[in-house]
Amino acid sequence: MKKTLSLFFLLMMGMTMFAQTSMETALDLVKGTNSYTNPDYVEGSWATNEAWFKHTTTEGELVSLSNFALNEYGFAAVTVSCSTDGTWNTQVSSTKSGDADVFALEGNTTYYFKATSYYLATLSFDADWESAPYLGHGKTADDAFDLVLGEELVNLPCYKNGYNATYTYVKVTAGEGNAIRLNVSSCVSEARLVDAESNNIMTLFVATTENGKEVIVPNTQPGQTYYVGLKSDSYFNASATMDTLVPGITSFFPFELNGTTGTIPAAAGEYWYALPAQEGIAYVEGNGITLGGGSAQVIPANSPDYAQATSPDCIHVRCSIYTYATYLVKIVKGEDTAEEQTFTAFIEQNAGDDSDHPIVITDNTAEVPAWYGNTTYFYQFTTPETDADFVDVTVEPAMENDGSKILVMSGYTTLAQGKTVHAEVTPGTTYTLRVDNAEGKPVTLSLAFTAAEPGEVIGNPIVVTKATMSQEAECTRFYSVTGTKNGWLRVTANNATITFPRDNSTWNDRKAVEVNNGMKTKITEGETVIVKVVTTQKTNIAFAQLDFEAGEDISNPLHCGGVVAAGQTIGEMYYAYTVENTGKLHIYTDLPMNEWADDYSSQTNVWYIDENGYEVSIADWMTNSFDTTIPVKAGQEVIVHINSVKEHSEALLHFEEQEAQPGDTQETAIDLFVGDNIAPRSATTSNPLWYKFNTTEGSELKISSAPGYYQFSEIYAEGSNEVISQWNPDAEGAYTTYCTAPATGTYYVKVSIADEGRVIKLAMAIAMALSSTSLARRFQRLVVVSTSSTARRSF
Repeated sequence: MKKTLSLFFLLMMGMTMFAQTSMETALDLVKGTNSYTNPDYVEGSWATNEAWFKHTTTEGELVSLSNFALNEYGFAAVTVSCSTDGTWNTQVSSTKSGDADVFALEGNTTYYFKATSYYLATLSFDADWESAPYLGHGKTADDAFDLVLGEELVNLPCYKNGYNATYTYVKVTAGEGNAIRLNVSSCVSEARLVDAESNNIMTLFVATTENGKEVIVPNTQPGQTYYVGLKSDSYFNASATMDTLVPGITSFFPFELNGTTGTIPAAAGEYWYALPAQEGIAYVEGNGITLGGGSAQVIPANSPDYAQATSPDCIHVRCSIYTYATYLVKIVKGEDTAEEQTFTAFIEQNAGDDSDHPIVITDNTAEVPAWYGNTTYFYQFTTPETDADFVDVTVEPAMENDGSKILVMSGYTTLAQGKTVHAEVTPGTTYTLRVDNAEGKPVTLSLAFTAAEPGEVIGNPIVVTKATMSQEAECTRFYSVTGTKNGWLRVTANNATITFPRDNSTWNDRKAVEVNNGMKTKITEGETVIVKVVTTQKTNIAFAQLDFEAGEDISNPLHCGGVVAAGQTIGEMYYAYTVENTGKLHIYTDLPMNEWADDYSSQTNVWYIDENGYEVSIADWMTNSFDTTIPVKAGQEVIVHINSVKEHSEALLHFEEQEAQPGDTQETAIDLFVGDNIAPRSATTSNPLWYKFNTTEGSELKISSAPGYYQFSEIYAEGSNEVISQWNPDAEGAYTTYCTAPATGTYYVKVSIADEGRVIKLAMAIAMALSSTSLARRFQRLVVVSTSSTARRSF
């Protein structure tokens, strides 16, 4: 009891370390030094020192906080936030002015300042403020700040609702010209225009300039008043100038195309044009126009400094554009011309633009145009039905640019690539050819097909007829071996890489085991296995078929007693144990779980082979070990398969026989009564729970669990392995098994998935020579019987 009380007092003392003022007890903010000392502060602790200060304005004010107290490390250790109700929702953001934090406060409002510090018994800071009657204005167009052309509006405030900036409006009356340009000294994240007469709203362009941001209001009318809303995260100044904007000289005010035609003025300069807002491939073509050292570009309208495609000194651009963005064409003309010039710009989806619309090659040649920007074209070809194991793709003139290449593709898989291509193909098959032509000039594709010599392709392997065969240096050859018996196919060679591919993919090789100077894989009598050998030097290849040693295959398992060494070598082994007594068999090993091979290609695992020949893992995730218990019969042979990816010299595999408990086997099945039956243990697919009951032919049976609980159950007749019925979820969410007894006798219920304590319910309508009404009444009658020895067991 004393210890409990002591702990209580320690906790109470700890709580005093966090003593603080509150909004209700806030100190008045004063000009000069504001401070608060925490009487419960413990030096060196992690305690937070907090204090609240309040300040009420009669008109707008700029409040400056500075000289924040320093901690023992010499760093400012005080932070101050400001809000009207102490929450983030009404927080007022500050801006930096030298070393001071400046808060813009509106009039007739009480503000609360929360000061927080660490490692300080006394926090302090200085406060000062000055009148700013304009604060609070400009939140709507009706209350906009007047901005006179050619003048600057100082300390234009920004407003926030929580974290989100809202608009601050300025009013501008247009003079002579086509546009109003607002020069803003700090970052404007968004701008909008409200027409004074129509009240219509439109988003304006915002562009980066050397001095911050500029906002352009295009197409203004002399004498017309406009309201411009600006968003910013800090205070900003603004000035207004009047520009006579000629259409096309800025990305904000681009030329419109006349259909697909754009007109370039005769004077040198920078000109902008709006592209249609649609998805596809944009083509911009000048028909031989030169630009005197200038360029043509396609540019996203929201990123005028980023060119998606550029053609130097000419107009010849091709690129992909998308519906989520608008795009512009920028023409930079380096020299004057005697007259205007024209170009075409349009968006189309043409053959060759993507892999879904390839250009079909019919005569083994094709022209590849040259564009700047998107240089990729797609083609499709079909190999001849015969003598077409390889395709060679060349171009004329030869490709020299680093961005140029050819890819032969099967679906999304690239078979080969380069500036010329030699690829293995299949006769009578269609492939995609992707060509990136960055040469700046058209090129001509040529395709040539050749037949493979024996061994050059997987489809035409060299048939192995002798134990040793020779292969030249730096070449790849395929061999086929047909099994003469069940066992190992071993292939060895110096200076060679050996694999056993099933097809041309790089991931579908047969499972193989490394041996001295080679590899081996399992082979069965009459089976043909492909061997792939890649040499670095000329070498001899030895082929041999070997018998399985004990344990190397399921057909020849290592017979063992109750304990056997396992995992001493890397690889797969099979162990067989013959059961002496009907009951249960506990199987477990010392091998670790969650162990991967060095190349992560496989993982240590242990399985047993069930009665259907399927491998069932004995991994127990609850204990993080290989451990399971299964029902067995006398004389049964249990085979365990182990794949060990590491060597474990001390590891053992254990087989321990156990006496069967009620429900463990069909022979020890628990009597299932009408009503509720409680599962004495959990049931799994490898360790099911067995029940039995007797009934008469034609009886209607229903076995279920409570709604919301998952259960897997099957019904068998005595002496039969045929499933009569198995579970189905019903309308209430219970898992239920229905069936009609096909004969009078004993029936077994195998519950494969259930928790310990699960209620398993049996309902039975016994078939008798009764009227249909009597039978219906009998089926509706359900007697709930417990599993105790004194329970009533009548139906």
